[in-house]
Formats: sequence, C-alpha cells, structure tokens
Amino acid sequence: MSPIRDQLLKTATAYLDAHTNRDVEALRGLYSPSCKHENYPKPIQPIFPNVGHEEYFVAAVDIIKMWESFDIHQFADPVVDEEARKVVVFVEGTGKADVGTYVNEYIVVLKMDNEGKLVEERLQFFDSKGLLDWVALLGQRAQEIHQKAMNSKKADE
Repeated sequence: MSPIRDQLLKTATAYLDAHTNRDVEALRGLYSPSCKHENYPKPIQPIFPNVGHEEYFVAAVDIIKMWESFDIHQFADPVVDEEARKVVVFVEGTGKADVGTYVNEYIVVLKMDNEGKLVEERLQFFDSKGLLDWVALLGQRAQEIHQKAMNSKKADE
C-alpha cells in the first residue's frame, strides 16, 4: 500500500473513532480550519445545513452531548482515491439517548489535504428516513416536557 493511501485511511479511521468516542477535540484536530461541511439529501438540510468549520463545531458539541453512547461501524470497504485525496466511507451509526435508540446509515466523502492528514471537505449523505424519524422522537419528547411543565403550573395554581 502506498504511504498516501495509508495516511488517508488512517485519517478516515480517526474520523470514525472520534465519532464513536464522542470526542469533539479529536474531531476538531482532524478538520482544517477552512473545512466545509455539506449534508444531503436536501430534506435534512433544515436540520443539518451546509456550514463552515466554526458553525459545525457549535452544533457538534451539543449533538455529541446528547448521546449516552454512539457507535459507528463500516458496512462496506472504504473507497480511496489517492490522486483526489478522497476517502468514501459507508457506515451505520447507532446511538442511545434519553429519547431512545437512533440507527442510521451514512455515506461520507472526506476530501483531505495533500498530506492526507486534515479533512478539507466533508460531504455526508444521510438516510433521510432514519434522521427524520429521530427528529420526530426529539420533537415528541419536547412536547411531553412542555406538557408536563404546563400540567405542573396548573397544579400549583
């Protein structure tokens, strides 16, 4: 295996490990300061819009905090394009949070710098049904919390 291929795969593996470990600082160390984060398909963009580096981490910190656990496993071998400095990973993510279990599949394209050490662009394709079902659970929990607060307020009156 060529040295650049090894490095590209090492960076892609570190990306997956940082998500599994819910390690924001490890993720921050993998992205270039000018990294662009794109999310598809379009129906999920109101939830996960295309953003720059700083905006990504503002959201990532809060999202990562909500998970009790999160695991990623690859369901197909990665595709590596050494010349373009890209790695495509095919993964399933499973998370547990207080609202329930989340399961989703992703295709993630990581475009890296010339050394293959920093991600310059992350293009992520979600299974939109899995994500939208999860968001519905979050919304349902928010409504339950609101109703509980309203019921408590009425009981105090």
